[in-house]
Amino acid sequence: MKSGIGRPVVASIVPGQQHEIDTGADAPRECCGVCDIILDAMLSARDLGNNQTWELGGGSEILNSSECEAHNAFFGSFLHAEPNHDSRSMSICLYKGRVFLYVTRTGKDGQRWTSSPEEFLLLQPSAGTQGVCMGRSVDRNYVSTNLIRQWMSYCEDNHGSACSSAGRRPSMSISWFVDTETNCLVPAPEGSRYVALSYVWGKVPMLKALKANVLALQKPGALSREFAAEIPSTIRHAMSLVRSLGERYLWVDSLCIVQDDEESFRLHIRHMASIFEAAALTVVAADGTDANYGLHGLRNTSVARSLPPVLPLGEQIGITTRLCGLVRRSAWATRGWTLQEHLFSRRMLVFIDGSVRWFCCENTYYEDVDSPLDIDPSTTGFDGGDHAEGRSLQELSLNYPDLSRLVNLLADYGGRLLTYEQDVIPAILSTFQALNRAFPRGFIHGLPVSFLDATLIWRRRGSPLKLRRSPSDSQDGWPPSWTWAGWKGRIHSLCWTSKNYIKNPTFNMATAHWKPYQAIPFLKWHTCSAVNSEQRQIQHQNEWHEFKVSYMGKADGLPPGWHYQREGMEAQGEESEKPYQDMSRFRDPLCPVDSEADLQTPYFYTHDSSPGIKFWHPVPIGRGDAESTLPQAGYGRYLCAKTQQARLWAARPPQNCSFPLAVSYQGPDRFVAPLFSTVLGVEIVLRDGAGSDVGELSIDGVDDLEHVKGYEAVEGESGYACDLVAISRGFDFAEPMVPERETYTFYNVLWVVWIDGVAYRRGVGRVIRGTWEGLQREDIGLILG
Repeated sequence: MKSGIGRPVVASIVPGQQHEIDTGADAPRECCGVCDIILDAMLSARDLGNNQTWELGGGSEILNSSECEAHNAFFGSFLHAEPNHDSRSMSICLYKGRVFLYVTRTGKDGQRWTSSPEEFLLLQPSAGTQGVCMGRSVDRNYVSTNLIRQWMSYCEDNHGSACSSAGRRPSMSISWFVDTETNCLVPAPEGSRYVALSYVWGKVPMLKALKANVLALQKPGALSREFAAEIPSTIRHAMSLVRSLGERYLWVDSLCIVQDDEESFRLHIRHMASIFEAAALTVVAADGTDANYGLHGLRNTSVARSLPPVLPLGEQIGITTRLCGLVRRSAWATRGWTLQEHLFSRRMLVFIDGSVRWFCCENTYYEDVDSPLDIDPSTTGFDGGDHAEGRSLQELSLNYPDLSRLVNLLADYGGRLLTYEQDVIPAILSTFQALNRAFPRGFIHGLPVSFLDATLIWRRRGSPLKLRRSPSDSQDGWPPSWTWAGWKGRIHSLCWTSKNYIKNPTFNMATAHWKPYQAIPFLKWHTCSAVNSEQRQIQHQNEWHEFKVSYMGKADGLPPGWHYQREGMEAQGEESEKPYQDMSRFRDPLCPVDSEADLQTPYFYTHDSSPGIKFWHPVPIGRGDAESTLPQAGYGRYLCAKTQQARLWAARPPQNCSFPLAVSYQGPDRFVAPLFSTVLGVEIVLRDGAGSDVGELSIDGVDDLEHVKGYEAVEGESGYACDLVAISRGFDFAEPMVPERETYTFYNVLWVVWIDGVAYRRGVGRVIRGTWEGLQREDIGLILG
């Protein structure tokens, strides 16, 4: 037994005494085997190479121990009884300098289940050392603003331009700041340093700047006297925090945007991303579901916070559980408006789980972990948690178009919540504005114009979607059914890919049962604002493909900024082809390509904006200056083209058919289908009149999906009849074929339902080229709504 270890008691921490641990010196001294093991593990954690496990024993043995009442109370919450479990055991695991508690439960059926681990931190102020297992003896009631200042000072002095807002200005002139010295609104001084607030509005009454009160809000003291009662707690607490950090100006949307000034409101919404990017710091209120929750733990400002207890293990030494609440699971992280605020903020101070955390472009700091400020953030980050999923501008390519990164962002965004569903485009509009160099032709209802056909083939991921509105609702503020924005839910993060035009993509995902493919344009798209109004052709649509046809393989006459380079034949295709080898028996005879390696070229293209990125061919890239902002195109909600329509039948493959049940990431509803030169996780197949499988269909909506799955075909039917319209041609491989050899092996189609002459999207799929061209097709004037 370690000397000096007596009977532990749960610490009683006096507010303001941050570095004292109550060891129960007056209590009878008595040994405790469980606490001895814990202390041994914590002290061993200082050796990063020492990985081992200690068994603490059964739950009943630990809780019923008469030798140590304190650890019974400390571990009680981890060992709560569950009716379906007969026994519980606990173990301590040391891994790479971090100590975890695991609770294993054995059910009445004999099955064992191990809970998510709790991480322990060692509190030993007298040691004077820092490390990944060393806890900081924080005030259990209040946040230390001195610690926050220390983080900010270190970031400003050591992290350089990656985190700094110095020299960065919003892409528009901010109208108002909250002056925390005079407690009123003031016209925003040009170039002034400011703190931004990111929070959840919720549906609570709150003070808003309006044309009628903006003059009164400028009166000194207005926010601390006349209007004080109308200010929600989160904003009021943020004002106090800004003052205590030595800053002066706060930007908060409800007060710094005049809500009923339509012109100013639209301008600020369009440039919201740059407002957060230029802020010296963004304060994030991740706890709570509305603006009245507040920032807990600010001394003399808000209610005290509640932190886990401390279990002393000896003289000035103890342990506590780490605060492991994940930002990505907070209410704040589920809201649509907060995504771009998170993405563009270079420094964030996050209030979550009763504590504060610092996120910047270079590191992450936790209030309860006493780690060196230059520590590798992956060392202290939660596994699969904050560090792994923390978003930054590095995830979004601003200098060149990267569809893979864009769709990954939109997949996250589609699963977020909006109080008002018609805000789906406004809440991400400033992100599109920030992408003006990568996508210089702008966006049409959330789809990049330069890649229109490549992005019209979006499809859902996982659970079916729900329309944000019914087709009968003709309000212009609602996005149409042909864009991802018209639906609630996540889209597939593989449905768009930069491999169509980037030879060495820096962001790539692949699976065994689903492979990205490409769209080859053959229609000319127009838009109109009403069914009978004039149709206007969309300028610069599918310009990426025009660039491919015009420049791929050429060394001269390239657009400005582009350069042609040669290299030896690469082997990168061999690696990407491995999951799809031995698929030759499914090869479409119209496709001259046997593998992705056949598509490799001895040349590539580079652009001045993106050193190190190799392109298959030039693509549209803007100048990125103030003069190249997105065009203010007045796109209508209807998408129109001359195309062809045909009928096929949708059906769920029976389990006893030639498609065995897929064991895939997409879940048990998917079946393996040998289609389109690979095996696919298929939920619905498309059949011709003879019952042959000739394509696949991804159904968007939950009602349509259940209807098709449950449809009982009568004699003579192959399934549920679907009207399909061709929107582009497709090629089996994501990589492009040189223009002189370009072919297509299938048609990309939309399943549509017609209402009053307008077609509404219900799903997207592919039909084998030979089948489609052999069907009885009807020439139509397609109007997608």
